[in-house]
Amino acid sequence: MKKLLLIISIGLLSGCSTGIVSMDTGTYMVASVSNWPHVTIFRTGSGQKAEVYEDANRFCNSANKDVETLDIKLRDGITFIKPASAELDFRCVDRTVTK
Repeated sequence: MKKLLLIISIGLLSGCSTGIVSMDTGTYMVASVSNWPHVTIFRTGSGQKAEVYEDANRFCNSANKDVETLDIKLRDGITFIKPASAELDFRCVDRTVTK
């Protein structure tokens, strides 16, 4: 029973990602939204930021490249009204170019 409660709690606090979306040639976007607006006291735009960077890094690392941020938008949630979110526009660059 305790394990089930733990699994449900983790699910409630985790976010939902759009996955990587191609925008223009060589540029991509990924967004993440917290799952439950009523628990946004635990989720901020900065909390969602980690999720979008994890997705972007996984995507670029698969091509042996690094993430270069073009733009990032963070929105804190409002309890019972709207969920926290983050949106990252990026491109993958050769590792030798990254500082």
